[in-house]
Amino acid sequence: MPADNAILSVIICTMNRPRLLRQTLARLSACRRPVNHELEILLIDNACNRRTRELTEDFRDLPLRYIEEPRLGKFNALNHAVNRARGDCLVFLDDDILPHYDLFCVYEEAFDRHPEIHLFGGRIELALPESHDADLVNLPHARLVLAQSNFGSIERLLNYPEMPAGPNMAARRSGLGAEMFFEPIGQDGLSVELEDTTFFKRNMNKGQPVLYLPQARVGHVVRDEQLTLNYFQKRYADCVFAQKVMDDDDQHSMRLLNVPCHLLRTLALNALTYPIGYTGSRSAKLTACVNISATWQLISRYLQTK
Repeated sequence: MPADNAILSVIICTMNRPRLLRQTLARLSACRRPVNHELEILLIDNACNRRTRELTEDFRDLPLRYIEEPRLGKFNALNHAVNRARGDCLVFLDDDILPHYDLFCVYEEAFDRHPEIHLFGGRIELALPESHDADLVNLPHARLVLAQSNFGSIERLLNYPEMPAGPNMAARRSGLGAEMFFEPIGQDGLSVELEDTTFFKRNMNKGQPVLYLPQARVGHVVRDEQLTLNYFQKRYADCVFAQKVMDDDDQHSMRLLNVPCHLLRTLALNALTYPIGYTGSRSAKLTACVNISATWQLISRYLQTK
């Protein structure tokens, strides 16, 4: 059996998405295998779904380990996976990605070439349906909402708030110790499962550098139900709230009815600029709608916990 540092452990958490998962596993089957590392792929089923288990039988060419995690929550699945992985080099992918042919080898080479680096992130490009709303996809909010990660074509260290995204990231277990574990965080009775973003922010705060690998590429499959204004409004509000919790922005802010006053000012400003945006281009209308909805949803969260 190879030593831990000669095993590349690929971790995929899934929950009731067999169609997307099948597509991802098929693409992984076609990927070039690592040269100097044994490959293992851990599939963590966060719903213990019979269809997911049966699906694995179609991919016996992959070094696939099926693991059930009945406790719902991606952070539970991630923690279980990290504990069960045999390798020191861990690659985290989602169940709705289309990996590039050389993905495993790019990560393997980066782990070997940079023993001083313990955190890595790759490029995530959107795999959009043929018919999609181009105005919506081109909004500045789309990067957060659709988990797009592209920091250019040059390998470099990232500077916060630049961070890799969950569908395509990697970590060296031996360099992180207890900080390897994922957990939800929250404040004022409000909690949010941030998984990957919490993990990176916590480690970056401790001085851990993160290396961006533009050649570690995956496509992120965007579903039709994600390309709606309602989805953008809710998801963007979740992303903004997550960022505030991570940055601890609101803990010491002045409040009115438990709502941070700066959020009330933002709502008022959005309300004033909303008519201007709504009389402009369609992109301006969409931007105004997403901004004012996200701010109101954030305020509602605080009102519910007063």
